[in-house]
Amino acid sequence: MNMYLKRILRLIMIFTSSILIITGCNTLSSRDVEQNVNSQSQIEDHILNYKNNNDEPINQEIRFNNIEEDSINADNIMYIIEELSSEKYTGRLAGTSGNEQAVEYIVDYFKQIGLQSPEKMDNYTQRFVHGVRIANSTPKLEIKNKDGNVVRQFVYLKDFSPYTFRNPCEINGNEEGEIYVIKDASKINKENNELKGKIALVDTNVINQIGNNEFYNKMSSPELGVKAVIIGTEINASSSENVYSFRVAPHPQNTGENNKIIFVQCNSETFAEISSYSKNKSKVRISVDYFSGEVESSNVIGVIPGSDPELKDEYIILTAHLDHVGDNKNGTYNSGALDNASGTASIMEIARVMTENHIKPKKTVVFIAFNGEEEGLCGSRYYTDYPIYPLERTTVINLDMVGSKRIIPLEIANVTNKESKLRDALYRYGKSLGLDVAKSTSQASDHAPFNYKGVEAVLLIHLDRDSGYHTPGDTIKTVDKDRIKEVVKLVLYYLDNEVY
Repeated sequence: MNMYLKRILRLIMIFTSSILIITGCNTLSSRDVEQNVNSQSQIEDHILNYKNNNDEPINQEIRFNNIEEDSINADNIMYIIEELSSEKYTGRLAGTSGNEQAVEYIVDYFKQIGLQSPEKMDNYTQRFVHGVRIANSTPKLEIKNKDGNVVRQFVYLKDFSPYTFRNPCEINGNEEGEIYVIKDASKINKENNELKGKIALVDTNVINQIGNNEFYNKMSSPELGVKAVIIGTEINASSSENVYSFRVAPHPQNTGENNKIIFVQCNSETFAEISSYSKNKSKVRISVDYFSGEVESSNVIGVIPGSDPELKDEYIILTAHLDHVGDNKNGTYNSGALDNASGTASIMEIARVMTENHIKPKKTVVFIAFNGEEEGLCGSRYYTDYPIYPLERTTVINLDMVGSKRIIPLEIANVTNKESKLRDALYRYGKSLGLDVAKSTSQASDHAPFNYKGVEAVLLIHLDRDSGYHTPGDTIKTVDKDRIKEVVKLVLYYLDNEVY
């Protein structure tokens, strides 16, 4: 298509938009905004404060002046997602060979499309050391009758999952004991001798009576004397919402290294079944076996240098985390297609479009695939402590879980609701492109460390709680090709207007 024909089409689009404004045509999509989220899953989930912003002015004119919009290849995006979420990478958990292979794949891609490795970098990689927890074997939760025979074995990741993300939690060991059902928070005290040597069964309603921190402090106290704790959630076994995250919280509660016990969470059906066994003196046996220690991982960084002598020292950084939560040691792995092969594939496609574009950006554009996000934003925290480019001249767009098949708004989030020119600009551009976008807040992805350093940074996310993220169910089937292309188009539209 020649430039003359493109100009004619643009004039037609502008005229059509004007007619729609005059006639008052407006289509509003319905939204199912989920508010009743389990208090425990909020520790590891992406927490967003949804706000509706439909009353803001919208620029209706859509125009790519520097980037060829037609060069976006949605099939290429989906191919990369399918590759990174395949069994070859076994869930890409930081510190594993699958993660290292994912790093190599992205490095090779950056080389092939012509991104430059930053000066003083080791072949596109920024190495760093961080903590990680890796399953050595499948956790077990069993019921034994009074004769010591196993009468029920629950299924890991279907019926239950151990907590691995709080400091008081023991992640390597075995415990067996009779069941003690706690129905009231007042029972959680050192004078209650009935708790000693028992496996405590606690509903989330009891935890809510005293709050998370006090609950974990009390339950992990040696004076209380419980062997382990099983927490019942409000989630049903049939629910598609995942509450069995492996994620390690960035700020664990610290009650002392010697006070650790096993904590397990289970769905409501499993909780009810275990409660019924408490009536006949049955015992619960719990086994967990995780490695906890430090590993070396890599952020992958490629750059398109700015072409303008004055503007080249301004840096637009596009980020996404490449890691996920790994292998379950039971014949399954957590694919991590939506979370976050989708974001990684998106910035890789944006990089390809820009390197093949005949017009070069005036500002410097940097692409970073962060590692260790699932372990507490480790890669982005390291980068902001040891930046390659000056943070005071940096703007960041972070992509995490984009392109969900579920019809939900694309959230444009930063850490607080303070005024953000970047968030406002992306919101306006999204509306101009006809996307369902909303401003919100989140601290749970790689934009946050930049925000904490005073950098303009936002998160783009389709927060699909029904995708089964952090489980084997998060496959490429959770990603919609057209919706992820819309996100890539939005970012390229921003770049087209802001860096050229």
